[in-house]
Amino acid sequence: SQGALTAGSYTFILNCNSPGGSDSASVNVTVDSPPLPNFDTWTFTDPIANGGTSNVQWSVSNADTCVFTNGSGLSTGAGQAVAGSDATIALTEDEYIRLECTGPGGTVSRDGTIGVQPSAPTLNIPQDFVAPGGSVGVTWGAVSGTGVVCTGLFSGDSGGWDVSTKSTGGGSDVIGPITQTSNYQIRCDNAHGSSLSPIETVTLLTIDASITALPKEVLKSRTTTVLWEAAGVLGECGLEEIQIDENGLPVGVVAIGNDEFNTPGDNYDGMSFRHENSYDTSAVNNVIDYRITCPTNTGSIDRTVRISPFIPGFEEE
Repeated sequence: SQGALTAGSYTFILNCNSPGGSDSASVNVTVDSPPLPNFDTWTFTDPIANGGTSNVQWSVSNADTCVFTNGSGLSTGAGQAVAGSDATIALTEDEYIRLECTGPGGTVSRDGTIGVQPSAPTLNIPQDFVAPGGSVGVTWGAVSGTGVVCTGLFSGDSGGWDVSTKSTGGGSDVIGPITQTSNYQIRCDNAHGSSLSPIETVTLLTIDASITALPKEVLKSRTTTVLWEAAGVLGECGLEEIQIDENGLPVGVVAIGNDEFNTPGDNYDGMSFRHENSYDTSAVNNVIDYRITCPTNTGSIDRTVRISPFIPGFEEE
């Protein structure tokens, strides 16, 4: 008898002897190799969003076991089903995966790389308005992904911002001088896709100021209230009281400090004011000018209101 044959070609010869002579016969036998495992299905989700998972599916014939030799979060070890599906853990970088399947005919593998798109960048400009020619600070956060390159985007005025490659580890810049209302953004790209930060808008303020009094004409020895507002200025506006003589000439100037202002209403972000305020005067006995002076990026802006006293029944000359 003959035991089990391995793959190959064999020749079997039969020799027979008798008193009348001898003879022989032969037969050729070919034993085929067992078939190698065959991947009928091998798919995985690619690319995926940053932080997402990839679903891997496979189906293999002529195999007894399969094993993942690489792949984050995938089932590993002998005895893996020859047909099934599995999901990776949440991925923030490209991931190489490899599945090996073994059967009587040997071992066959399939592999691939799951591409992960860049994470969404963050962009922060705390100051959302600026005086003409002013500057703003900008920061952005770290971005994950393989082979990511980030750049700056703008519409309106670049403000001198270097929009070339920005660090994927996060960073900060100063944008300015800014001469018009503008939008800023960060874009990150790799071989698998792109991501964008939300748009940050910086609004250009118009430099202007106004001052009035309610009322401007008051009974002699009575008081009134001076009100003013300013936009696009770079600091608090100073208030001055100017006495006017009968010839219409200034005869004395008194600076009124901010601690005497009654209703401060500043909106200040460290770079530019939207400023409004009021001041209750003392008794008005002669013509007085009140003047505000506000600092700007090009110098200052001032406005004046005149208050005149009168006596009922008498017309002042």
